[in-house]
Amino acid sequence: MKHLISAILVFITFSAYSNPASVKFADAGFSIDILDAKPNNFNSQPLSMTLPPVKGFSANVIVQIQPFTGTVEEYLELSEKQFQSMGLKVISNKTNGNEVLLEYKGNLLKRDLHFYAKAVKKDKIFYLITATDLESEWEKTSVKLKSVVDSFVTE
Repeated sequence: MKHLISAILVFITFSAYSNPASVKFADAGFSIDILDAKPNNFNSQPLSMTLPPVKGFSANVIVQIQPFTGTVEEYLELSEKQFQSMGLKVISNKTNGNEVLLEYKGNLLKRDLHFYAKAVKKDKIFYLITATDLESEWEKTSVKLKSVVDSFVTE
């Protein structure tokens, strides 16, 4: 019995190291282990995904982790002030419990861009998931990009 328990513990330990979490990109034809770390007191961007470039720009979805101790309403207010200072126009905003949904557009880096974002408060951080594409391409890519953003959930 002692050997059986030891064998099971070795198997569990080996399995944990031999099968790390990974993500599969079926359309692109690959999978890759994830690079994971706990949030700390600094902004970080643990994930960035892009589509092939069109007109010199790759539509993308990024996940950022932002320390912020304020409320969802304070986060929304701060975000809208930042958009205004950058000359971006808010198309829509909505709060729902611990989440904020935003859609906005404007010219950045000499490109007319369209954004869709979801911010989720958990403890003393916000997870900000943002989809971005050229305004001229938004109608073609928005369903896919929004779906990816909307799929985000915290553990």
